[in-house]
Amino acid sequence: MLKRCISAEWIKLRHSNIWIILMILPVISVLIGGANFFMNQGVLTKGWYSLWSQVGLFYGEFFFPILIAICCAYMWRLEHHNKNWNMIMTAPVPAVSIFLAKLIVLAVLLFFVQIFLFLRYFMPCFIF
Repeated sequence: MLKRCISAEWIKLRHSNIWIILMILPVISVLIGGANFFMNQGVLTKGWYSLWSQVGLFYGEFFFPILIAICCAYMWRLEHHNKNWNMIMTAPVPAVSIFLAKLIVLAVLLFFVQIFLFLRYFMPCFIF
């Protein structure tokens, strides 16, 4: 039953625009962290470690919690429209499966965002 709930969540997200946000926020945090590093190179003297700390600071403290909140809100928005909660709770699916499916899909999305952030961080290494 959990597999069917997970596939239903993926179907709901298939044609959504959430992918734009999932890709833009890590790019913004890398750009802001990189700009902060380059503007403060007199203080930040440990090279790549300092750059990673700046990117991690902006991403971890500002953008990643916002990204989690946006993803959670987007995944639950359909259930809050047109009394869909009533239909979901009367379906022959355990409520735990619905919640776990949403949690698993969210975890997979955020895992791919973390990989994308890691790749975006190392992309400037090859340019400079």
